[in-house]
Amino acid sequence: MIRAVKKAGRHGIRDSGIILLMFRHGLRTAELVALKWTQIDLADG
Repeated sequence: MIRAVKKAGRHGIRDSGIILLMFRHGLRTAELVALKWTQIDLADG
């Protein structure tokens, strides 16, 4: 699914990243949409 979406449309890389994020962290669509940058800790992972 991730490989297929990379080839589709002009935002394929972004969309594949979203799918990977949702899969790895068990996020539902509503949870992903409600996510804010302040909730993401890039320094500590």
